[in-house]
Amino acid sequence: MSLPEGPTLCLVYGPPAVGKLTVATEVVARTGYRLVHNHVSIEPVLSILGWDDEGFFRAVGEVRTVLFDAAAREGVSIVATYAYAAGVDDASIALLAGAYADRGGRVRYVRLTAPTEVLLGRVTDAGRREHGKITSVEDLRGFLAEYDFTSPIPDTTGPTIDTSRTEPAEAARIVAQHLEGTTP
Repeated sequence: MSLPEGPTLCLVYGPPAVGKLTVATEVVARTGYRLVHNHVSIEPVLSILGWDDEGFFRAVGEVRTVLFDAAAREGVSIVATYAYAAGVDDASIALLAGAYADRGGRVRYVRLTAPTEVLLGRVTDAGRREHGKITSVEDLRGFLAEYDFTSPIPDTTGPTIDTSRTEPAEAARIVAQHLEGTTP
């Protein structure tokens, strides 16, 4: 595999329970990139603030910004997962992507999708609990009703992979090709 020189941010995004961490882990195994999954930045903040505290999401954003900036500055390529909500997270995505672009690095986007019934079936999987992820069908229904997790990040390109039809290893192969520049 011929990966580019310089830092690359591969942002794997989609709704909760779509398989972002599963696919990202496979991508890391294929590419040697480092993994920054969504909850790496959430867990330290949760130790101080609760989900409902006014400054919670601002603090999570600050932690992410520091991590992404450090990786870009040191030339470390990462695969990061993100539960992108259209309109709500646009400024955060621009800030995180900017850390790489400002240092001459690349940003690649990979959108994961799956039908709602698949997400609801996966949300209670035991592995989600160990990473502090949402595990309640009722809570997921509420998030899916409140936020738009289905729209792509504006002004970006990259593969869209339906994880209900594509096994994680195959999804990782597609992503690795995308990182090599052999697919859009």
